[in-house]
Amino acid sequence: MPDEPEVVVTDRGPGEDLPVLRPMPWYAMILIRVFRTYIQGLLGFLAAGMVGSPNVRDFGVVLLSAASLAVAPAVVALLMNSAEILAKWDQTQPQIRA
Repeated sequence: MPDEPEVVVTDRGPGEDLPVLRPMPWYAMILIRVFRTYIQGLLGFLAAGMVGSPNVRDFGVVLLSAASLAVAPAVVALLMNSAEILAKWDQTQPQIRA
C-alpha cells in the first residue's frame, strides 16, 4: 500500500553524505510505544511502591506488584495506538473499509 502511515528512520550508508530513508513498519511503531509505556509505568509504580517501605527485602514483592500494575497502561496504549493506525489507514485507503 503506497499511502500507509509510517515513521521514517534516517540511516547513512557507508560513504554516503545524504541520509537514506528507511520506513518503520506499523507494528514496530506500536510495539515501541507500548514497551515505552510499560517501562514508564513500571518505574513509576516501583518508585511509588518503595516510598513506604525502605526495607530491601520487600523489593521483590514491590517489583512484582509494579510489573503487574504496569500492564494496564501498556494495554491502553496498545488499544489507542492500534485505533490511531486504523484511523490513518481508513483516511488514506478508504477502499479497504468493510
